Amino acid sequence: MKEIVTQEQSEINFRKRVEHYISIVEDYAGFYDDDEWKEYLEEKLSELSDSDEENVEVLAYAAAIFHVWGTHRGIKNSFVTIG
Repeated sequence: MKEIVTQEQSEINFRKRVEHYISIVEDYAGFYDDDEWKEYLEEKLSELSDSDEENVEVLAYAAAIFHVWGTHRGIKNSFVTIG
């Protein structure tokens, strides 16, 4: 039973991280300089988790969200390269 709770908590935590990223994407509207945006994004991603594996998983969702959002806004290059 404890494993199920752990899995449920893991899923809740993951959703919270993705929701946090979505709020970061919403902040993008205030940035006009790509370097400034990239710096801000890296800072916010570092707050999500100490685990590289978790950050990669969140970043994969984040990239998809950002791509769709960026395409909707008419941004030609809506992917941000980190690292």
